[in-house]
This record gives sequence, structure tokens and C-alpha cells, in this order.
Amino acid sequence: MQGPTHLIAGVLIQKAMRKIRPLPLQYFLIAFLAIISHGILDGLARLTYHPSKPLADDSFWVSYHTVLAFLVIFIFVKYWKRYKLGLIFSVLPDLDWIVIHSSELFSFRISFWKRPIMHESLFSFLDSLPPLSFLNTLPDWSLERKGIILELALLIILITVLHIVEKESKLERRKNQEHEKAIPSRDWIKILPFYQTCMDHEQMIRMTYQGLLTTLEVGLFGLFFALKGKEYSSLWLLSAVGIFLCIVFGIPCEFRARNVDIWRIQIVKLVSGTEVEDAFKKGKYRWIPFGKAGSWLSDYLFAHWFEKILIPLIYLGWLFTLWYLPSPRPIRLCALPVVLGWILWAFSLKELRGSYHDYK
Repeated sequence: MQGPTHLIAGVLIQKAMRKIRPLPLQYFLIAFLAIISHGILDGLARLTYHPSKPLADDSFWVSYHTVLAFLVIFIFVKYWKRYKLGLIFSVLPDLDWIVIHSSELFSFRISFWKRPIMHESLFSFLDSLPPLSFLNTLPDWSLERKGIILELALLIILITVLHIVEKESKLERRKNQEHEKAIPSRDWIKILPFYQTCMDHEQMIRMTYQGLLTTLEVGLFGLFFALKGKEYSSLWLLSAVGIFLCIVFGIPCEFRARNVDIWRIQIVKLVSGTEVEDAFKKGKYRWIPFGKAGSWLSDYLFAHWFEKILIPLIYLGWLFTLWYLPSPRPIRLCALPVVLGWILWAFSLKELRGSYHDYK
């Protein structure tokens, strides 16, 4: 793929990672996923107009790449301040071509960099992943001008997604600002019980899901170990059911936990600047007695310990049994992306969408 497509993908990746804590983990994930996205997009580039060498005497090639060059400059200028990490790592593998073409132009050689070593390493890694190995089987349209259509279509899709995400972020910030202005300070005492009731309601539903999932999983594990010595050939079904239950009860459990966080934050904002603010500060208004209020350790990890620690451990336990027992290969291959998907969502790498519904 061309530079603009890589850069917009890098911006989207960094925007998706903005809630990850601690920051070192966020930066690592941005860099890793941006580099991986480069490899995936370059695999798809087989379907796009992408000559391996410059065609300086071809007016079509020159015009097309001139437009792309201006787009690259525009994207860097527009997004550099907020998304520099995603921009840099999304095009980092193209350092191969800078070094190789520069060495040809200026007649110098770097002994270990005669080939695109970053691209080769990246493609080798992607080839080892079964879901992405199909990229090598795509038809080669790199010299076909019609390949521009796919490139532009993908670029337009990415830009549209970025525009929608940024628009939603602006609306959310505006709503928060309007909400803060809408509540006169003298009325906070009337609103506080309502907020606390809503928070308690969400926490009660969350604990119900936690209790159901824990009871069912303990029962399944007990049944599994009771039957393990009897050499049943279908014990893997228990593992599949265990993973399925984690999905059915785990997703609403984490969803309710995030709703609890929303109400708790609103309560803290509501009492800010009032005579009870000191009491909230001393109590730190948090769920666990560890770490500092608002820190990653307390609010982000341990406040969601059930969803971020216990459920992943349950998933890993059932995955181990699937590999330990004779089980169908498709089941094992399907279980891996399910567990990965849970981790991506539970650690806020991927958000599920919800909305307020007016029942009238």
C-alpha cells in the first residue's frame, strides 16, 4: 500500500489505544500494531497499483505519486502533534526502501541491508499466522492501473472511519461540558442520591453476572476433573461450553462494570468544589484499598479484577484442556481468536457500542 493508507491506519491505531494504561503498554501496543498493520496492508498491496521500481518516464506513475506525496505531507502536518507515534511506526518498515534506494543513488552499501530486511522479517512473521497466510495467494496487480481503485477505496474507508470516530469524540466532549454547566452547584445534594442509586443498580447487576459465571465455571471444572480419569472422548465439549459461558456472562459483566465507573466519575465531578469534597478525597471513593486513586493499578486493573484477571485465567484454563485433550483442530483454532478478542475488549483495546434508549 501507499504512504497515505499506512499513515491513516497508524492514526486509527493510536486513537484506538488512547485508553490503555500504563502508558508504556499503550506505546508498545501502538508501535507493534502499527508495524503489523504495515505488513498486512503491504500484503493487500498485491491487489493495487504498486510497481516495485520507480517509472520516472511514465506520466501516469509520476502524476499518481505526486498526488500521494502531497497527501503524505498533509497527513503528517495535520496529525503529527497528536498521533506522531502511530505515524512513525506505521511507515517504519519503509526505511528499507529509503536505505536501498539511497545506496543505489549515492553508491554506498550497508553490508547487512542489501535486501528489505524489515519487510522480509515482517512477512515471515505474518506467514506464520494461519489467518494471514492467505495474503500470499492474492493475485498480483502491482502493474495494473486498475489497482488504484482498491487503494483509493480503502483509503476513503479509513478516512471515513477516522472522521466518524473524531466526530463522536467531539460530541462526547461537548456533552460532558454541557452536563457540567447544566447542574447548578446548589442542586448537587438533590442529584447525588440519584447518581448513587444508578451506580448501585449497575453494580448489583454486575455482581449477579459474576456470581452466575463463577458458579457455572466451578461446576464445569469440577465435572471435568471428575470425568477426566474415565477417558471420555468428548470431554473437550466441557471446555467449549466453559469458553462459551465466559463470553455470554463475561461481556455483560464488563459492560456493567464500565457503567459503574461512569456513574462513579459523575459523582466525583458532582461533589467537586462542595463542602463534602474533602470526605470523598479521604475515602478516595474507589473500590479497592490498593494504589493511588485514579491510577492504573487501582481503578483500571483491580477495580475490574474479575473481568481482567479471573476471566482470562478461566479462558487459559479451558484452552489448556483443549490442547491437553484430543479435541477437533477447528475447535482449538476457533478458541484462540475468542480468547484474544476478549483480551482486546476487556483491556479497552476495542470498545463495544451502546446507547441510551428512550422506552417511551
